[in-house]
Amino acid sequence: VGGGLCGLLTAYRLVEKENLRVCVVEAGEFCGGTTAHTTAKITAQHGLLYDKLMKGLGREKTWLYAQANQNAVEEYVTLIGQLGADCGLHRCSSVVYATQNESQHKLERELAACLRAGLPVHMEKQTELPFAVAGSLWMDGQACFHPLRFAQALLARLQEKGVRLFAHTEALHPRSGTRDGRVHTTRGDIQADTIVVATHFPFMDKPGFYFARVWQERSYVLALKHVPS
Repeated sequence: VGGGLCGLLTAYRLVEKENLRVCVVEAGEFCGGTTAHTTAKITAQHGLLYDKLMKGLGREKTWLYAQANQNAVEEYVTLIGQLGADCGLHRCSSVVYATQNESQHKLERELAACLRAGLPVHMEKQTELPFAVAGSLWMDGQACFHPLRFAQALLARLQEKGVRLFAHTEALHPRSGTRDGRVHTTRGDIQADTIVVATHFPFMDKPGFYFARVWQERSYVLALKHVPS
């Protein structure tokens, strides 16, 4: 349930590794939500996260999280090659920067946490930005790509593998008291042994009540082109 990259990649792994019969339903267009509006980066760097993880969870769990994310970067590169996807894959560094000197210490703490987690990071004073920065934290070996072109190649492979794909098919909240292994949709019911919810916000969430633990968030991307005067 959910036809973004999370849902499509889950379907791909289930078909490739487990040889299962898989069906994917999506309320709108495939990869038309979060996937279509990403910054297109593939990276283990998520802002200033690792210092917080190190303090809250300790080194071992932070290391596991870091390695899982770094491995995912390499998995994307490998899968893009296997699919032969013409999606503009480009290996590059991911950078977090500070514009004020008082924020520099946050980058230094993040650097220390990333190094403890085994991530390839280093500090620089200069960036390619057209304005001065107090410092920047670079994570090497990351990547960027065109997510929708990648999704098109992935959808084509899923169809070749016999995965049934249904766009504009909204999954409905389970009927009260039913545990019959059915996904109820606006276009009929689907019988399944296992149901994977890969929507941005969960709606089939009992007994977890995950809706009480998530919140809405919006982020922005700004593209700059420096034109000399």
